[in-house]
Amino acid sequence: QAIVNRRASNATLAQWLDDGTAPTDKTGTYTQATFAYKTLSTRGQVSRKLRSMGRAYADVLSEEMSAKMEDFNAELESAMVIGDASSTPTQISGFLKLSVAGQVITNSANTAGAAVSLSKLDEAIDAVKGHANREDLIIVGHPMGLRSLNAALQADQQFLQAGEIEGGFRVRMYDGIPIIPSTGVTTDMQWD
Repeated sequence: QAIVNRRASNATLAQWLDDGTAPTDKTGTYTQATFAYKTLSTRGQVSRKLRSMGRAYADVLSEEMSAKMEDFNAELESAMVIGDASSTPTQISGFLKLSVAGQVITNSANTAGAAVSLSKLDEAIDAVKGHANREDLIIVGHPMGLRSLNAALQADQQFLQAGEIEGGFRVRMYDGIPIIPSTGVTTDMQWD
């Protein structure tokens, strides 16, 4: 398993003092979170007979391996977002399952959702520890949700700039934060 140290800061982060006054120790507390290693796997099979029959029009084995790679990537992407190890023990928990109190900002009181609110998006960004360092943040959304974000920005006469992220990909950005489309984020999630 992987072990990650988490720091909870003390309520008093720093102190203003008179000259010559010694500060009081205000240390954070640390807890360890453990993440069991999990393995994602897939397997495909193409018979020699099928390969021989398809030889005239396609490389059946190559096409099957490409399709299995897409299956693998789709499952990994979905699990990274909405995976739940408590309901499927062999699966990883995604970042929506791993979120902690204070990090989930609801767009409205309506559990079935509402139109994208830029003020709520800004509030969600501000709730992320280290949000001042924009290079460490990303916005991940389903393409349909990102179209809603784009529509909200158009109505507000704001326009998305483009930027380059690691790997050389050029993506749209909101307030300096890369926007990554992902089909791993479903379009019908509800919160409770």
